[in-house]
Amino acid sequence: MTRKKIIFPKVSEVEQYAKRNAYVLKGKIAPKHGRTGRPTVMTQEVVRKLEHAFVYDCTVEESCLYAGISRNTYYDFCKQNSDFSDRIDQLRHAVSFVLRKRVVAAAEHDADLALKYLERKRPLEFSTRAQVHHTGEVSDRHSIDPEQIALIKRAMGNFAKKYTELEHSASN
Repeated sequence: MTRKKIIFPKVSEVEQYAKRNAYVLKGKIAPKHGRTGRPTVMTQEVVRKLEHAFVYDCTVEESCLYAGISRNTYYDFCKQNSDFSDRIDQLRHAVSFVLRKRVVAAAEHDADLALKYLERKRPLEFSTRAQVHHTGEVSDRHSIDPEQIALIKRAMGNFAKKYTELEHSASN
């Protein structure tokens, strides 16, 4: 009898970040027996789901939906456990790090990709666009000096007088 070889799906490098130093393994989340009142929603499984969602850079809303909790529950838990917030911030950078590694590895074999990476990463050296950096003062070229303002007011005043006189004479 031949046995079939079981092939497990490869765990992506991104998911490995969620498993490393997981918050639930630190013993912070444990059911407390003997407490009165409502049991906590933040179980180990919920925290694992949150970590898994955040490692893929999901928003708070998406992560809470996946974990089956409300945003308020998540924010309350973060207030009570500041080290959990720090962990979430770290996990959100995992995708960027993994993808950056892949882009750099691929750029070693693709000159066009390498140039695009350098144009975006170091635009002052490699960008094909000219960039203007203004360091001087900004002056208002369209300002009117006070003498001109006085002349305009006088002219408008005279115009307003003549216009009202014309209106009265036309209506009579």
